[in-house]
Amino acid sequence: MRIAVDARPLCIEKASGIPTFLRCLLNAISELDKRNEYILYAHRNFHWTGHPDFQVRKHVGTNLYGTVWMQSVVPFWIQQDKIDVFWGTQHILPLLAKRSVRMVLTVHDLIYLRLPHTMELKNLWINRYMIKPSIHMANTLIADSRCTAQDVVELMKIDPRRIHVNYLGIESDYVIKSKEEAQRQLSSFMKVDHPYLLTVGTMEPRKNLLASLAAFMKIADQFPHDLFVVGPPGWKMQQVLRMNTYPQSIQKRVKLLGYIPRLLMPSLYAGSDVFLFPSFYEGFGLPPLEAMACGTPVVASNTSCLPEILDSAALFADPHRPDELAAHIRHLLSDPDFQNRQIQAGLNRSAQFRWKDTAQRMMDIFNQGARS
Repeated sequence: MRIAVDARPLCIEKASGIPTFLRCLLNAISELDKRNEYILYAHRNFHWTGHPDFQVRKHVGTNLYGTVWMQSVVPFWIQQDKIDVFWGTQHILPLLAKRSVRMVLTVHDLIYLRLPHTMELKNLWINRYMIKPSIHMANTLIADSRCTAQDVVELMKIDPRRIHVNYLGIESDYVIKSKEEAQRQLSSFMKVDHPYLLTVGTMEPRKNLLASLAAFMKIADQFPHDLFVVGPPGWKMQQVLRMNTYPQSIQKRVKLLGYIPRLLMPSLYAGSDVFLFPSFYEGFGLPPLEAMACGTPVVASNTSCLPEILDSAALFADPHRPDELAAHIRHLLSDPDFQNRQIQAGLNRSAQFRWKDTAQRMMDIFNQGARS
C-alpha cells in the first residue's frame, strides 16, 4: 500500500506541537512498518531520516504558501503517485483530490471554534474555511484525545464511529535524573544559580503565561526559586508578557529563555522543582507528560483534555485563578513527602504513553482504511 503524508510540519526547524508529533510518530512508524510505502509531501524541502529499512521517499517543491499548495498541487501529486491512502497530519485535506483515495485526517484540536480570540487572524480564517470540509471529506478521523474527539462529534455533527482516539507518546530520553546531573548538563548552555519553576509553550495568549507569572508573584517572597519560561515567540508575545509592568525584583527572577534545543529539554524538565501548565485549551498537552517522565510534579489547568491525559497524577487549578496555582506550588515546595508522591504518580502515568503504541494504532488505521 502506498501512503502519502502531509509532511509540512517537518519543514519547521524549531519544532514544537504538531512538528514534534509528526517527527516522533514517523520515527516510530519507520521502526515498525516494513510493508507499506510512504511518500512525504511538502511545499519545500526538509530533513528527516527514518529507519534504514523503511520504504520512504520525498515529494517536495513549488514553494507555494502551504494551504495554496495543498489545494492546488497535492491533488495532482496524489494522482501521479498512485496513492492509496492520504494522511492529513494537521487538520486539512486536499479537497479536490479524487474520492477513490482513502482520506485519513488527524484533528489535533478545534481551537478556532472553542477559543477563536486566541488565534492569529490569518490562521483563524484558514481554519474556518478549510477544517470543516476536510473533516466531512475524511473517510477516517483521528483525534489526539477523547476530549478532542467529543469536540469534533459535537461541533461538526460527525458520527462518533468515524473517529478514532490515538494518544501521543513520550520520547525515550525523557527520564528522571538528579538535580545535580540536570544542572551539569545544562551548564554548557545556561547558568542555573537558583532552584526554579518551569513553564513550556509558545508565547501566545492560549498558553496563559500571565497566570504562571501571577502565581509566581504570589509565592516569590516565600521561596528562592526563579521562573524559567521556555518556548518560541508567538502571536501577541509582547502583549502576553508585559514584563515591564512587574516589579524589578520579579523581573530579575523571571528568565525568558525562548527556544531551547531539543536535546536539553529532558535536563531542563528534570532540574525543575515544579512544572506549570495553565493553558486555556489543549488538544493533548505533551509538555506536562514530558515533565512527569523526568520526575517533576505538575500543576496544570483543569480545562479541555488535561484532566483526561494527566489523570490524578497532576494537581489541577482553574486557569483564571492564579491563587489556585500558587496554592499548589506552595504545597509542593513546602511538603517533600507530598512532592515525592506526586513525582511517583507522574512517573507511573507518563509510562503509559509510548510512541510505539501510537504508531501501531496508526498503522492499524491505515490498513483498515485500505480494506474498506
